[in-house]
Amino acid sequence: MLATLPFPFPLPGAAPAPGPGAGALPDGLAPTPRDAMWSRGPVTLFRYRAPAAPPAPAPSPAGAEPVLLVPSIINRSYVFDLRRGQSVVAALLAAGLDVWLVDWGTPAQADAHLGLDDYALRLLDGCAAAIRAATGAARVHLFGYCLGGTFALIHAARRPEAVRSVVALTTPVDLSEPGAMGPLTDARLVDLERIARAFPVVPGPALWATFQALDPVGGAAKLRALAQAGLPEPGQAEADPATRERAARLRAQEAWLADPVPMTARALRAVVGDLYRDNALARGRLALDGAPVDLAAGRCPVLVAQAQGDTIVPLAASAALAGLWGGAVEAHVLPGGHVGVTVGSRAPRGLWALATRWLARPPAAFEPGAFAPAATLHQSPAPAQEVPRA
Repeated sequence: MLATLPFPFPLPGAAPAPGPGAGALPDGLAPTPRDAMWSRGPVTLFRYRAPAAPPAPAPSPAGAEPVLLVPSIINRSYVFDLRRGQSVVAALLAAGLDVWLVDWGTPAQADAHLGLDDYALRLLDGCAAAIRAATGAARVHLFGYCLGGTFALIHAARRPEAVRSVVALTTPVDLSEPGAMGPLTDARLVDLERIARAFPVVPGPALWATFQALDPVGGAAKLRALAQAGLPEPGQAEADPATRERAARLRAQEAWLADPVPMTARALRAVVGDLYRDNALARGRLALDGAPVDLAAGRCPVLVAQAQGDTIVPLAASAALAGLWGGAVEAHVLPGGHVGVTVGSRAPRGLWALATRWLARPPAAFEPGAFAPAATLHQSPAPAQEVPRA
């Protein structure tokens, strides 16, 4: 879901977010060159280009299969490629991997029919088919962030022959205890049918305002934490390179957070009504395209990457997959919050290194018997919290 609560006012020197449908991003964001390979409605499949300038990428790992990055439908996809030095994409490319991204785009009124079955099944089917046609690979790795991880798990459970493995990053599975999202999904507070009647496609700013209501003073608290961490006050010169870099990292992150995405009412109903209120995925009651989604039918190995400071997806919500998935599950708790785990200062030694090691393995390493039983959960030591935490 939405990662952290965006500032109600811009950070000093921050470029304004482009807003839904505005096109160009602020300078320096989403820097890695890529090519559009397939599209359907608002959705575009991109393939990233290997870096041409030094340092050259490592040789492609022997037999390593393509990686498809699957973002959430609530946030912009460039969280995977935020800026130089804050890019999962760049880390994977540097390891010689073939990296693809499904960008869900900005749904218009003509896309109001899109629902969970489209995002988790049909649209990912189209992406996987295009990747197979371009590369000759039999299967792909799915690397999903937040709800994108939920989509990836659903897809792998229903299309086991097409998926080599899943990396599930801060992914909600068992939402019996939804954490900070509880108030926003409570039926007593949110009338889904009234929203759907008013907005077949719910505007991004409306979703943004709803999430801000979780913590109306959060922006001021974050600014205080930043000042204590040594970042410049408004109007203060950014003297040393380390401070400038920290400020640039934060501004990039906040620009992404303040760039909300519209969501179809049909998808919102499924996410809030089915996944959160009914906890249908974990309870085995979710049905898509007229057939049940049974996580026990999933056979490929899954890497669960959790964030120690995540309040949007509590640790228990993703760790529960170990008892539900039909294949091997390996889980790690990493430093950072819901966003910081991906783009924070410790991400290169944490998430990026972990995901790269996993995805660079040859296909044979993912065959049954190559991993510990699904009930085995491996947890990394919990380090100190980042400041600021997202």
